[in-house]
Amino acid sequence: NVWDSSKDLKNGDFVSKPSYYLSYVGFRTGQWDKEKSENVEDPDSKLKDKNVRQAFELAVDRDQINEKVFKGLRFTPTGSGMYPPATGKLQNENATAVKKDVEKAKKLLDEAGYKDTDGDGLRENKNGEKLVFNYAARNTGSDLDQALADNFIKSWKEVGLDVKLVDGKLLSPKDWSTRVQADDPSIDIFQGAWGFFNNPNPNYIAGGTSKLNLPRYIDETLAKDLEAIDSKDSFDDNKIKEAFNKFDNDFSEVAPWLPLSWSTDIVWVNKRVKNIDLKKYNTFEQQFYELELTSDKG
Repeated sequence: NVWDSSKDLKNGDFVSKPSYYLSYVGFRTGQWDKEKSENVEDPDSKLKDKNVRQAFELAVDRDQINEKVFKGLRFTPTGSGMYPPATGKLQNENATAVKKDVEKAKKLLDEAGYKDTDGDGLRENKNGEKLVFNYAARNTGSDLDQALADNFIKSWKEVGLDVKLVDGKLLSPKDWSTRVQADDPSIDIFQGAWGFFNNPNPNYIAGGTSKLNLPRYIDETLAKDLEAIDSKDSFDDNKIKEAFNKFDNDFSEVAPWLPLSWSTDIVWVNKRVKNIDLKKYNTFEQQFYELELTSDKG
């Protein structure tokens, strides 16, 4: 919105910095157990097989989405998607971004037992029954919402995955939030986003006892990784980086979600403004007396 409203103005320019924002498509593999206050596996989930989740990711050209749909203002994440450039030294320099690979996606779905048995181009489950994945996409008021949903659905159909919007439409933010957080059984996959701010600890969004872990996925390896991140060893710079990077690799391998976009914070600044520091400005650390105006007239 900032870009669209200000890109043609001549009396200023944009100031930017890497953002802590990430967006993703979550795969519901479990549910929240209220009595235990933890995330537990759903044995009936259509997405409990890692191959299926990876196939969803391989079917999508995220570079194209971020360039065309988001006008180049967002870019494709590496690894799990949890560590954008804003996280600094915690970023996993060895992580790569998954590229679209239709043939590999088809092979993984075949191995998972999801095959097109009736020749209509769409896959059935292991019992030969029609397989439909229900996708909860949000209507944020942007024209891009429908374009993004259409792009996903078309890409997934290319590998034989029949995906339909929940209720046949984009959901209001309130409806989306209520139903996704309540583990509505009519939702299999969902659009999501997160912002880490100054603490990129993944326990908030991926922990076994976190209600914000909306895919509800946790396994023994990830649980140990998260314990290492929270351990006293994390006071050592090298060990905390090692712990964060191991989690990044392990999470990416089991793919509880498809990391979609990283973003950049942008602010349009009038040419008269001097000394603005966006790192401070966005966290309210910059005092207004630090700003200067080069002219008293616009």
